[in-house]
Amino acid sequence: MRKAISHICTIFLVLLAASCGNETENEITTGNVIEIAPSQAELDELKLEKEPKIIQDFFAVDEVVIGSDFCYDLEEAKSLILGDSTPENWTQFEVHDNYFTLYNRTCKGMLEFMEFEMGGESYAFLSQMNSSIQQFDFLKWDAAKAIWVEQSFYPSPSLEDYFAGITDQEYKTVKEYGADFIYIDPGSKSATFVFSELNTQLNMGEKELLEFDLKPTYTFDLLTDKKELYLKASPLSVAASDQFYFVAYSKTKNRSESFGKKYNDVLAALYNYPVNTQIITYGENDFDVYFPADTFNFSHMEQFEVRDGFWFYHKGYEPLDLGLDQETDVIIQRAQAYFGGEE
Repeated sequence: MRKAISHICTIFLVLLAASCGNETENEITTGNVIEIAPSQAELDELKLEKEPKIIQDFFAVDEVVIGSDFCYDLEEAKSLILGDSTPENWTQFEVHDNYFTLYNRTCKGMLEFMEFEMGGESYAFLSQMNSSIQQFDFLKWDAAKAIWVEQSFYPSPSLEDYFAGITDQEYKTVKEYGADFIYIDPGSKSATFVFSELNTQLNMGEKELLEFDLKPTYTFDLLTDKKELYLKASPLSVAASDQFYFVAYSKTKNRSESFGKKYNDVLAALYNYPVNTQIITYGENDFDVYFPADTFNFSHMEQFEVRDGFWFYHKGYEPLDLGLDQETDVIIQRAQAYFGGEE
């Protein structure tokens, strides 16, 4: 938290009982010492001061900015992070240098907070989302008032911008039913706008759904330079967006050198199959894996022994799950056969 947190001292009250008569050289003064213990809130502030800067800065966000549709609870979040107790809903969190996340088991919600510098000042993206809705905020740090201030404008695409060669009727359908999501990328300190085919379909009636089969052409990256935010359109491969998936999962975040090498070797061998790919830690996000085109749940993995492994998915086929203990050539052969529809 950027405002200074004053250290709490034990408070002593000295109550002096003085005589009411004339003052003399032999006057005796007596008193009692009462110790007042600090409150839990004060203790939490002390604990929070020892947390990484990104967590302190997140808790400097005014609760007014936090959405009401994502089950967020300030005290539960603090309890989880400070280790005071095990909260009922907010069950996981991750901390990186400039990036902080919270996960909610009950609401299937994810909160992301990422900081970055621009023009010599501090800014942040705050994303709150579940499977169907999202609230995204662009914040600026006001050093004079020691608060985060919501910025009213940041570059964003219109829904029709996701498509090339759109007809008048398709334009009307997209404007009426379309939806998109914004995904934060802490590695590049950016965010990506993605058209949500799933939510668009959910918004449509049966008639419109039968008549609409338009696929998005672009995603848009919200990038930062030294002075401002700007949008960059990126062509989207249909095959890569909704057909092939490759998830490498590890037992812990401390992945071995052989894990990384095997992952890169397999990925390079799948050049004919433009796959969506991620590396995750076993069980994170309550086994939810988020891709721009879809979200997958790996909760069935809980029945297996925790291990390092590779998970391949070609839509329309049963997933292929392989342990990292298999030889690289075997993994590549089986993955290629699987994506080719032969396994």
